Amino acid sequence: MTPAPAALAACLVLAACGAQGAGPGGPAAPSAPPVRTSAGPSGPSGSPGAERAEAAMVEQARRKGQGPDGSGVSRVASPRAAAFLWETAGDRLCLGESALDGGMTSFKCVRAVTAGPRDSPAASLLFGPGALGGGGRVVLAAPPGGEVVLVSHGGARAETTFVRTLSSGWSGRRLYYVVLPALPRGPLDVTVRSGGKERVQSLPTTG
Repeated sequence: MTPAPAALAACLVLAACGAQGAGPGGPAAPSAPPVRTSAGPSGPSGSPGAERAEAAMVEQARRKGQGPDGSGVSRVASPRAAAFLWETAGDRLCLGESALDGGMTSFKCVRAVTAGPRDSPAASLLFGPGALGGGGRVVLAAPPGGEVVLVSHGGARAETTFVRTLSSGWSGRRLYYVVLPALPRGPLDVTVRSGGKERVQSLPTTG
């Protein structure tokens, strides 16, 4: 998926790379796993533009008392933009997004209570939906001890990236950044694997 540059107004419009083809929901073929992995905390640096954007984002967050804790910053990069996710010392999770052409940058944080009860069997919507190069994006957390294996909307598979495993304050939930072909106008179908079993959850969105 290579969206054209768009004006940045009320929300940041990103462009995502490495999109997978749309297809019906259900398990992916072994040769094309639906969930990929980000660089992770302190992982490969990526492009110089992403490095500069991360440094600026972290400095902005620290000035507001919401800088990353010792687990570092995880990056989901693309040619024109990047997303950064980190935890703070106060059990907050923050999402920063930055256009690499020097355009708008923004970040927001949520508290662990957003993920729901520690014994919840369901995935949680932490951020989004937000605009993303003509499509959309959300950030999900799997239930404690579980993992997200597929996200789809209207029968179209979404590009789903495993970002990191969160701290004990978040019950060790796995975190995912999801790129959607369009802003969702209804629930997402989220396939969650837990205890060796898979089930499909209908996850409401605000779109």
